[in-house]
Amino acid sequence: NQIMKIQHDASRSEVCIDRQGSEHSSMPLTKENVKQLANDTDGSLVIKTAIPAPMDQFIIYDTPGVNDPASLSEEIIFDLLGKVDVIIFLLRADSALKETEIDFIKQLVPKKDLGKFFFIINFADTLEPAEAIDVQKHVINVLGQFLQWPVKTLSERVFLYSAKQTLAHAKSEAALADKS
Repeated sequence: NQIMKIQHDASRSEVCIDRQGSEHSSMPLTKENVKQLANDTDGSLVIKTAIPAPMDQFIIYDTPGVNDPASLSEEIIFDLLGKVDVIIFLLRADSALKETEIDFIKQLVPKKDLGKFFFIINFADTLEPAEAIDVQKHVINVLGQFLQWPVKTLSERVFLYSAKQTLAHAKSEAALADKS
């Protein structure tokens, strides 16, 4: 039930607890320390580490998912929505737009904030290409219907994504670079 704030810091890699804007309990950034601090606090976690450009210019907030049993309160989400410029809403390709996700979006997303939202349908590689496109169309149509958002605008904000394919592409690019 925590927000994780991830930000660039070229001089250190650490994790700490953020309570009401004040950082405490700084520890070296390791998986074990993140787990320990996450279990020991109800505050947000802040991760500071070197992040390559151009992502070093961003602060990333990672929240529990809507279908996560540890999801955040509406109050916390509303507060965070007001602080960010872009919201990337991840959906699973095999279960995109469950009822809980639709309810969440209908309740918490004011129509004026559509410009902040991008919807990423993750694990697209687990579906056949035609199925993945059908899921994308389904998400666009459902969001358009329930939220009365323009389908044309939504079609520019809903993307299919596969981390596995992206990693394979990055590895092949690196291998080509090494050969040349």
